Amino acid sequence: MPPAVPKDIGRTPSGTSTTQAALGRVLLDLSREAPDAAKRVVTLSPDVSSTTNLAGWLNKVGVWSPNERHNWFADDAETIMHWREKPTGQHMELGIAETNLVGLMGELGATWSRWGQPLFPIGVMYDPFIERALEPWSYGIYAGGQSIMVGTPSGVTLAAEGGAHQSIKTPSIGLEQPGCVSFEPAFAVDVEWTLLDSIGRLGRPDGSSSYLRLSTRPVDQPWPRYRPIRLRENAVDVRWWPARTRCGTTLIRPSPWSVWVPPPPKHLSQPKDWASKAFPPTSCA
Repeated sequence: MPPAVPKDIGRTPSGTSTTQAALGRVLLDLSREAPDAAKRVVTLSPDVSSTTNLAGWLNKVGVWSPNERHNWFADDAETIMHWREKPTGQHMELGIAETNLVGLMGELGATWSRWGQPLFPIGVMYDPFIERALEPWSYGIYAGGQSIMVGTPSGVTLAAEGGAHQSIKTPSIGLEQPGCVSFEPAFAVDVEWTLLDSIGRLGRPDGSSSYLRLSTRPVDQPWPRYRPIRLRENAVDVRWWPARTRCGTTLIRPSPWSVWVPPPPKHLSQPKDWASKAFPPTSCA
């Protein structure tokens, strides 16, 4: 069995942040709170380690290489990300080759059934380019490779780089992929919950893959000083149900963080009242 993965690390985000920035922080927090589980994590990216907020994680765990290599930039004081290649590294960089990346994700995600040693592969790439590797990613999941795909930045947050960098179809891809749970966290704490839940699904006979869409859009973190367990459970609840709205019948996801939750009304003075009476608005998408 894979090592235990905590459901909640306890970080309380404040101020303004992005879900992409939360990705690296959660991985670093995991290495401190659950080192046995963190040792099983293997991150992969095409050529976007620094632009997807993996620099802190990469500095801590290093880059995998069959042999230790000299870091020619070690004496550069202005270098933020240190590229230390060594056999114990836990990050792999594959260049602009998304198809190779998802193929490796599938192989790493199958070690639990082939050799009895589960790994937790997390592939991180620009969300618009997931379609480049869609078929081998789908086949890897079908063949039993359990992994986590992180698409970031997603949506139109990369629109400044051109139309090819806008991802508008990937939410459908994540929902329609068998054997894969799809999350689109709205806030930093949502990233913590969903990523930990996704890691906890890996390396087991009843496990599954996951897909997270993150963003570089700064959002005020409306997180109070309490962390009700029910909100976390709702955030990782993957069930959907039909509900009637003014637009007809639509699918509602039971997560209070899927959309913006407004500040609690003044007459709800106690946090527990807000948690029990504030529900996310529905939209007719």
